[in-house]
Amino acid sequence: MKTNTLCYDISLKLLACVCMASISVSSFSASPGGVTDSLELWVRADSGVTVSNGGVDEWSDQSTLSNDASQVTSNKRPVLSDDLSVDGETLNFNPSVVFDGSNDLLDVPNLQLDDGASIFAVAFNGQQGSGGSQFKPFIISKDDHDATDEDKGFLLIAGRSNSNDGDVFFIPPHSNSTADEFVFDDVTERSNRSAMWLGLDDTNDQSFIYRNGELKDSNLNVPTDPGAPYTTGYDIGGTEFSTERFYKGGIAEIIAFDEKLSPANIAKVNSYLGIKYGITLYQQDLVLSDDTMLWDYSENTAYHNDVAAIATDTGSELQQKISRSYTNTLADQAFSISMSMENTFNTLNNDAGRTLAMADKSGLVWGRNSGDTGFGISLLSSGDNKRINRIWKTQQTGTASSVFIAIPGAVYFDQSLDGGNGAVKPGEKLL
Repeated sequence: MKTNTLCYDISLKLLACVCMASISVSSFSASPGGVTDSLELWVRADSGVTVSNGGVDEWSDQSTLSNDASQVTSNKRPVLSDDLSVDGETLNFNPSVVFDGSNDLLDVPNLQLDDGASIFAVAFNGQQGSGGSQFKPFIISKDDHDATDEDKGFLLIAGRSNSNDGDVFFIPPHSNSTADEFVFDDVTERSNRSAMWLGLDDTNDQSFIYRNGELKDSNLNVPTDPGAPYTTGYDIGGTEFSTERFYKGGIAEIIAFDEKLSPANIAKVNSYLGIKYGITLYQQDLVLSDDTMLWDYSENTAYHNDVAAIATDTGSELQQKISRSYTNTLADQAFSISMSMENTFNTLNNDAGRTLAMADKSGLVWGRNSGDTGFGISLLSSGDNKRINRIWKTQQTGTASSVFIAIPGAVYFDQSLDGGNGAVKPGEKLL
């Protein structure tokens, strides 16, 4: 969504001694949320993407296992998008790999996940349409997934259920992939928005699916796992076994662990992804890889709406230098403010021109209360000077100097427009 903005320099004087740092991420092996145990796959659109003839021919695994994704056929390659003007092709100033829903897919031939796994995906869903197969994979194991055959690989897939475009399914490696083995997120209010999904499989044959940290479905009574050997090889964005099972839209990041993570480690990975992609986690703190607390949910419950952050955490190879909360509704998105380390709001987070970042293990988080966007609070005892009912709160950890804030044009309202009914006129009035 394009928005007109006014920018202000805000000095944060929360520390007696503050510093600004231009830093590069250390060369040691980082991992999402600092969680390294059983990390099998970590592909992210802001790193390790090789483009050839306009398409992505390799998406390098950032774990230590080199489970790289690739495509040798040029007309089956997705594209790397850096277009901030197209909603869903970049997520919180980060690029995404965009699949066409027709024949794009990337091959991960050596990836194997055994019984028990945690699979995270950040994507812009809700563009699958009503035709073709119900399954549009983020990531899918290399078998035909016939309902009469044993399914020995994990699937985390977008899909549709009747007319409900935007469902997300998780299918663990249990025998006979029938509908009663699915767990799925079928809530529709976030269609055409970005989100983070987590599929969990337990070694006791229970499965779970979460969206933005909230449990959406669980299945505690599923068939016994068929056991080894498990499927070796996965595809991202499609499958070679069907002409109808291709994902349409942007995928920003996929992370796979070969075990069911502990709640503490899930919280770290959720936090890493939440900070990076402007996702408000469901009733959860924001923590860094070393357990540094950036946002305490219990202390900020009243402001835990449209949460966003800029932060640096070398343990996660995270440098979020500009951020904006991405919400479930277009109405709230129009009022979502951005903050940046530099007075630039039209380039990607990883743009070479962005040289300023917070010091390691530092962050600035903001969220809002539940107030609406009407101008109902008087600033003076008399007169027409009013502010909106919505209030934002910030919380700083570590060191920072100045940040810049961009306010969407939607917060400016001119009562004289539209025959006296009032309408948004960006830039006419200050917040």
